[in-house]
Amino acid sequence: MTFSEAAEFLVVMGGTAVILMSPFLALGWFLTRETREWNRGCDRFYTHLERNKEMSRRQLDVSRLQKMTDEELKVLAVAVVNEVDKRDMELYKSM
Repeated sequence: MTFSEAAEFLVVMGGTAVILMSPFLALGWFLTRETREWNRGCDRFYTHLERNKEMSRRQLDVSRLQKMTDEELKVLAVAVVNEVDKRDMELYKSM
């Protein structure tokens, strides 16, 4: 086999390989792109769900506070102040 025949053979085989592989490469590229878009959409959806869950929890907390009597609110305020003081003291000790 001469050099020109070998070169022609390689060109033909290379062209055949490109022709045969290109649909698979295109399909792979398309699927990875679509998968990325799908994942982004899912991430946005779950972020939206988490945000809504957090907002619902806050609204529930506010409605609970609105239903409390003045005496219960005073007790809660004292408990919050004590908890903040305790955390401040722990932070001060850890420094």
